[in-house]
Amino acid sequence: MVIDSPKGRLIHTGDFKLDEHPVVGDRFDKELWQEVSSTGVRALICDSTNVFSDSVGRSESEVGPEIRKLIEACSNMVVTTTFASNIARIKSIAEAGEAAGRSVCLMGRAMKRMIEVALETGILSEFPTVYPQKTLSQFPRRTFS
Repeated sequence: MVIDSPKGRLIHTGDFKLDEHPVVGDRFDKELWQEVSSTGVRALICDSTNVFSDSVGRSESEVGPEIRKLIEACSNMVVTTTFASNIARIKSIAEAGEAAGRSVCLMGRAMKRMIEVALETGILSEFPTVYPQKTLSQFPRRTFS
């Protein structure tokens, strides 16, 4: 969001990640940022979980296959957690679970609602089948290979 005021331009980004190969959404548009900031920016209001980390984060498109390997290596039930607002990570985990032959269950009102809204608004075009929490007892706790 760009706000032009008599005192100068303010930019509010919301939470973001500079990802060249995002799982959800568009890649970072450097030219747009150069254009928006060309007249100067008085204040940048932003939120990024690892903004103060010196290390370069990995693309979510690289994380998903690694999650799949971890899930495939487990013979027991796998439980993961993440921020409900991290749609890309939820998608990566769910797709990795499905690809590893697992059933996916979302727990928590916020997480379920975020995925519903992401599908309704087109942020997500598809999502693996989600099983209700009440059906979890029907699934084996251990797989044998």
